[in-house]
Amino acid sequence: SSNANFTIDSTAPTGTISINSGATYTNTTAVSLTFTVSETISEIELRNGTTGSFQNPVPYVNPKSYTLPTGDGTKTVAVRFTDSAGNKSTVAINDSIILDTTLPTDPTSISSTSHTVSTPKADSTIDMTWNAGSDSLSGVDGYSYSFTNSATSVPVASKMVEETVTSITSSVLSSGTWYFHLRTRDNAGSWTPTVHAGPFIIDTTPPTVDSPTITP
Repeated sequence: SSNANFTIDSTAPTGTISINSGATYTNTTAVSLTFTVSETISEIELRNGTTGSFQNPVPYVNPKSYTLPTGDGTKTVAVRFTDSAGNKSTVAINDSIILDTTLPTDPTSISSTSHTVSTPKADSTIDMTWNAGSDSLSGVDGYSYSFTNSATSVPVASKMVEETVTSITSSVLSSGTWYFHLRTRDNAGSWTPTVHAGPFIIDTTPPTVDSPTITP
């Protein structure tokens, strides 16, 4: 005869859940859930919010793509683990993130302190100032900007200055017609379309003086 050894596992699994690696804000309902677990997990149950019924069990994968409910505000996702022996978590573990799908608002006042619109000036750098942009949920994170010869240019979607900055001076610009463009970014990563100012005309060409005609 032979002896068989059996391991009895009656310990409930434990773990953690993180939405988008612990981010505070998201601008989309499509998020990534990551887990840490105390043992081998076979399946999980998920739930939106801290109360109510869990969704049907699904196989455990880590990370897991997930879709949050629509509507701006705080979103909580709870998880309950089931291990390979069939033990379920005794308490639900959850994490929260703030969904902000509303675009921030660009500054309402933007002007040059060095140049007057449509008036030529020999100053080859343009000083711009603006009031702060706004965002009622996640808050303003910063701005991107550009000086171009087009009235409708859009700056890159990459933050160039922090939200506390409300003025900027251009690099040295060549003679011509210039426009200033400003975009606002919120803490969820959303950008405004762009606000524009100008035209500002730089003319550094010295005036010409005709030589007088001398009649003998």
